[in-house]
Amino acid sequence: MKNLPGIRSWSKIHNSQMNPNISASKINLFNADLPMFIMNYGIGQRSESPPAAVRGIVIEDAVASVLQGRRSIDEAVIKACERYVQVFYALQNDSHKQYNLIRPMIELSCEALKDYGIPIFNPDGTQEKIEYTLKNNNWEIPVVGYLDFVFPNGKIVDLKTTTRCPSVMSLSHQIQRAIYQTARPDHVVEFLYVTPKKFQFLSDGDVPTLMDEIKTTVKRMDTFCSLMSPEQAAMSIPINPESFYWRDQYTLQRIYNEQTKPKTKRKTKTKTLEKME
Repeated sequence: MKNLPGIRSWSKIHNSQMNPNISASKINLFNADLPMFIMNYGIGQRSESPPAAVRGIVIEDAVASVLQGRRSIDEAVIKACERYVQVFYALQNDSHKQYNLIRPMIELSCEALKDYGIPIFNPDGTQEKIEYTLKNNNWEIPVVGYLDFVFPNGKIVDLKTTTRCPSVMSLSHQIQRAIYQTARPDHVVEFLYVTPKKFQFLSDGDVPTLMDEIKTTVKRMDTFCSLMSPEQAAMSIPINPESFYWRDQYTLQRIYNEQTKPKTKRKTKTKTLEKME
């Protein structure tokens, strides 16, 4: 990483999760919700996964097992439901709603991908990791990410389970796709959107234009991190409890708001005790 001192400084802070690289999730969180970006990457505190996110994870793993021939659809559904219930033992309201979407979304995902072939994974079963260097005139930074499904027909598919199928990909998804497409220019990168009733493949956005926008965002991120430490940023930027990222995250709200309280140093009586602390 060259000439990006802000990102580098945050990566060296104790408890920080700001690795000296960028990813689609880091870029999109910086654009969407700066306080949560500060919490995740500066203060090192992550939110609990909401029911929809857990649903997406278990569905993705279930679809992979079916496409690889390791399980039937019924077996994959049972396993996915078991994993989901392990996270949300007492299903209530939204968690119960998301549970009911698991079977139809697995069935439609498998239907959409059945003609793509057997997806390729690492020997240990993990997803393929992308790594390359994003270069600008006077700086460069590593880019990382993980691919959902890589098929032998030259296609990469990122699976998005949702209750509403978009007609055009959101900007955050276009950014993610641009990062993947840049990493694998010899493949066609598509996003598969699956609802309980239908599915659709999308591949929106001009990749070179999006990559230029990503470079601009990286420089803004670096400038932001150069100007303020995570604690200073938390003291300056209030959270919005109505934001999707902060909804029901009461523990994170408390931790974040505690950054605004003045720090008091405990007095010590002897030099020996002071060294121990």
